Amino acid sequence: MIGAPHMKLRIWQKAHELAVAVYQISASLPKEEKYGLYSQVRRSAISVPANIAEGLGRYSFKERMRFVGIARGSAQETMEHLLLIRDLGMVRQFKIDGLINEYNGLAIGMSAFIDDLARKAKTVT
Repeated sequence: MIGAPHMKLRIWQKAHELAVAVYQISASLPKEEKYGLYSQVRRSAISVPANIAEGLGRYSFKERMRFVGIARGSAQETMEHLLLIRDLGMVRQFKIDGLINEYNGLAIGMSAFIDDLARKAKTVT
């Protein structure tokens, strides 16, 4: 569904962009990591935009908050995987540090987004 409402949100756009970047960077991980960090970092990265999309596709406020909260947790998980990749020397530090900073900003933005959803829900009830 091209042009779905969640695609207009900057938070989803950024999460999608970062998931693409993680896929590109993870391609350079050692082959023996295929079932380790390679798989883990990819799954957590794609979980972020996917859960934002799913949450915003839900009708109830409680479900929206749950899925967006899961997305925020996945962003934190992705940062941890990226830190491990960096600290284990699997990818050059300068490539990873930028992504880590981007995910940190995304997590902060998602917290603000969640707060905004909660404020809007209070004004409706």
